[in-house]
Amino acid sequence: IVAIGHSFTRFFTRTAAALAVSFGALFYPGFGNAHALWINMTDYHPAFDTEKALAKTKLYMGWGHHFPVDGYVSEDEFNRIWLTTPDGEEKTIKLETTGFAASELKLTEEGIYLIGVTRHASYNTKYRDAEGQSHLVKQDMTGLSNVFSSTYSQQFAKTIFCVGDRTAGAFDRPLGQTLEIVPLVNPYEIMNNTGGDLPVRVLFEGEPAAHVKLSAKYEGFSQTDESSCATMTDRNGVAHIRIIHWGPWVIKAGLTMEPRGDLAGRVMTESYYASLTFLVP
Repeated sequence: IVAIGHSFTRFFTRTAAALAVSFGALFYPGFGNAHALWINMTDYHPAFDTEKALAKTKLYMGWGHHFPVDGYVSEDEFNRIWLTTPDGEEKTIKLETTGFAASELKLTEEGIYLIGVTRHASYNTKYRDAEGQSHLVKQDMTGLSNVFSSTYSQQFAKTIFCVGDRTAGAFDRPLGQTLEIVPLVNPYEIMNNTGGDLPVRVLFEGEPAAHVKLSAKYEGFSQTDESSCATMTDRNGVAHIRIIHWGPWVIKAGLTMEPRGDLAGRVMTESYYASLTFLVP
């Protein structure tokens, strides 16, 4: 029965992904070839040493398709990385520049912490030359001929982790990212990790985003882009993630639209991607 259920889940995920691409509505990292960005923690729930008033953990960036570890990134790929403490104070995080981009965190209070990452926006344009050969350039399509694809994109990542025994805190505090996934229930207080429900709200430019596709999976579910849960936000920007396993999770979302404002005429597509990682006890 378990094997049949697992196979059905994989079949449903593949079918949902195929439908998403076919209808061409909203693109989600993992349903295509785009690399995704996320935040990993060596310990999402570090113990708090009351004598030293200190806890330690380490963040490292995830990039690619294979959660939790895939490709390398460097600090110069990001324009902002910051930590929000349980009392709302914001602190800039400096990444190490060798190997997997990482940073050790020394934390002096218990409770819920948030980390936000904003990656530099990028342009990717494809065109054909006079001989019909295709080329990819990191710019908009201004001045180019025979352009068949041109995209402006930006990625955002976020993690929620808990220090010590105090699980209370502003887990639902928006960080102000252009595209952001905000949990409506504290994941560190989910009691049923084999059938629980995690409602989340997707915000685009601070407002609830309707009909955005999301997918999620726990660490170890798959070594590919397959997900254990695929869903979509309702008209209020709310979606429900079915929690079927304990451990680290990643949720991803993406939004693609016709270019607006000064991007109109410079690209064919405007795209944003977001991820959220956390631990289910």
